[in-house]
Amino acid sequence: MLQWYVRFHTLACVVPAMFIAGAIAFLAFSDWTNPSQTTITKTDGTTMRVAVLIRAAEVYRVQIEEPLGDIKKGAKLMLDRVDIASEEDFTPEGYGWVAWVFHHRWYFAGR
Repeated sequence: MLQWYVRFHTLACVVPAMFIAGAIAFLAFSDWTNPSQTTITKTDGTTMRVAVLIRAAEVYRVQIEEPLGDIKKGAKLMLDRVDIASEEDFTPEGYGWVAWVFHHRWYFAGR
C-alpha cells in the first residue's frame, strides 16, 4: 500500500508541481537575459545602439549602449515612435541562443 501511494503521489503531484515550478522559473528569469539590444535609426539620420527598456504604443524608453555625441553610455532616453525611421535587433556574437530563447519564451512556457 505504501509503495502504491508513493508512486501515485509522485506521478499525480510531484511531477506536475515540478513542471509548474520550472515554467514559473523560466518566465521569471528569462527577462534577466533580455537581448533587447537594438540599432535604432531616427528620422533625422541619427543611428544609435540601445537597449530597449520599454516599448509602448507611442514611446520607447531606451538605454544608450554606446556613447553618442555628448550622450554618455548608460543614459536613459525617451524616444517618440514617430521619430524612429527603423529598428533592427542586434545580438552580440555568442548570444544567438539567448536571443532565440528570449523570443520563444512564451512558447516554452506553454502558451
